[in-house]
Amino acid sequence: MDYIRKLGALALASRMKRLVSKLNGDVQVIYAAQQIAFEPLLMPITHLLESQGRLPAHEIATRLGVSRPAVTQMCNTLRKRNLITVERRAGDHRIREIALNEAGMEMARALEPVWREIEKAVRQILLEADTDLLTALEAFENAYERQTLKDRVMPQLARRAEGRISIVPYAEALRGDFKRLNYEWIEKDFTVEPSDERVLSDPQRHVLDKGGHIYFARAAGDIVGTCALIRVREDVYELAKMAVTASLQKQGIGAALLDHAVERSRELGASRLILYSNTLLAPAINLYFKKGFRVIPKTDHHNARANIKMELNLHALRRSATHARNG
Repeated sequence: MDYIRKLGALALASRMKRLVSKLNGDVQVIYAAQQIAFEPLLMPITHLLESQGRLPAHEIATRLGVSRPAVTQMCNTLRKRNLITVERRAGDHRIREIALNEAGMEMARALEPVWREIEKAVRQILLEADTDLLTALEAFENAYERQTLKDRVMPQLARRAEGRISIVPYAEALRGDFKRLNYEWIEKDFTVEPSDERVLSDPQRHVLDKGGHIYFARAAGDIVGTCALIRVREDVYELAKMAVTASLQKQGIGAALLDHAVERSRELGASRLILYSNTLLAPAINLYFKKGFRVIPKTDHHNARANIKMELNLHALRRSATHARNG
C-alpha cells in the first residue's frame, strides 16, 4: 500500500513533492536525450527572460512568485553557464537587470520545441485523468493566499496548548530552569550581560528577597517557560526575564505567562507594570501591545540590549474590566 496516498490531505505536500520529483526526472531525461544540458528548475526564469527581455531581480521574483534568494540562486547557475548578462539599469545604477545573452537565447530556441512537446504530453495526462488539475490548483493557491496553512493551524494549537499549561511559582529546584530558559533566548540574538548573570544565578537574592516573584509554565510535566515580577516600588513591578523554550513558541505559552503576571500584579496592588525589551523581538512586542502595553520614554538606565520601554496601566485595566462586566 502507498502510505503517502493513505495519509491523504496530511501528506499533500509530500505527495506533490514526490510527483514533482518524478516529472522533473522525466524532463531531465528528455533534455539529455536531445543533448541539451539544462535543468528543469531553470525553465520558468529562462522562459520569462526569453519572452519579456531584460528584467530586474525583484520583478522576476514577483512574476514567478518566488523569493529573491531563489532568483539569486537561479541567476548564479545561469551565470556559471554563461547564459545571462547582469547590467546596471541606465539612469538608475542601483538596479541591476538580468537578460539572456546570445548563448542563452540560443539555448531557449533549442528548448522551445522540447517545451511544446512536454506541454502537449502533460495536457494529454490531464485529459486521461479526466480532471482540470490546473484550475483546481489555481483555486487551491488562491485559498492558501487568503489564509496560509500556518495561519490556520497555529491559533488552533495555541488554544489547545492553553488547556495543557499550568503556571507554578518559584521553587529552588527550578532555579536551573530559570537560567536555562533565559540563556537560550538571550544568547540567540544578544549577549548575556553582567546584570543578567547576577539575576539568573541568584534569583532568590535579586528578585524574591526584594519582594519580587518568579513563575514557570509547565506543559506535559516539563518546564517550558518563565517570567519574573521584579518589585520596583510598592505600586510598580517590572515584568522581566520572560522566556519560552524555542521549540514551543507561538503556542500560547508566553500569553499564559503574561496573563498570569498581569493578574498577580493587580492582586499585589500594583498600579503599573513596566517592561524593557528590544524591537528585534517582534513577536514579543506584538504580544505586549495586544495585552494593552504602550511604549513610554526610556529615560532610565537599563541593560544594553533594551531599546524600548513599555507600560501597562493596571488602574485603567481594572476600570475597563469593570465597565465590561457592568455592560
